[in-house]
Amino acid sequence: MPPPGLRERKKNELRRELHRVALERFRRQGFETTTIDAVAAAAGVSRRTVFRHFSSKEALVFEGYAERLGRFSALAKRVPGDASALSAVRRASLEIAREVQADRAAMLAQRRVVQTSPALVAYELELDRGWLASIEQVLAAELPAFEARIWAGATFGAIRAALTTWFEAKGRVDLAKLGARAFDVLDAGGKPARRKR
Repeated sequence: MPPPGLRERKKNELRRELHRVALERFRRQGFETTTIDAVAAAAGVSRRTVFRHFSSKEALVFEGYAERLGRFSALAKRVPGDASALSAVRRASLEIAREVQADRAAMLAQRRVVQTSPALVAYELELDRGWLASIEQVLAAELPAFEARIWAGATFGAIRAALTTWFEAKGRVDLAKLGARAFDVLDAGGKPARRKR
């Protein structure tokens, strides 16, 4: 029996391979029309193995979501250099942005598949609630509940705007820099600056 570290590594490798195979199948044949059995066969594993690693067909598309969200929560814990809970959220978000940037090809492939399926768009919105709740939880340690909710919504909106811009640019711009600009807009507060005519 392999040692625990090796077992975990093999498990993660299989998850990534199932994700890669699934995205390729969904891209070529469509998410709705591709079955779990087809993904399993293409990956050379059983249907049961797929479901041992992923709770649903939708979850196959968003491999790494739970790990990334957990990493954000760990990173967003206040450290001495943070001026506020919001600055802790900013620091953690920009670190996650750098990780997403490093995984550019997989993220763009995932985005292409998601955009072809209303079911995946709806599933992604559900996952977004997890991010929103995590941000709110960090802010609620410092702000009254209602204010934490408002700032979490504004913060997540800024993050989404940066991500959307990055996807539209096909990942050819720096996501962390976009994120920093988005947070700068939040920090500025007040009325938005008007364009010069």
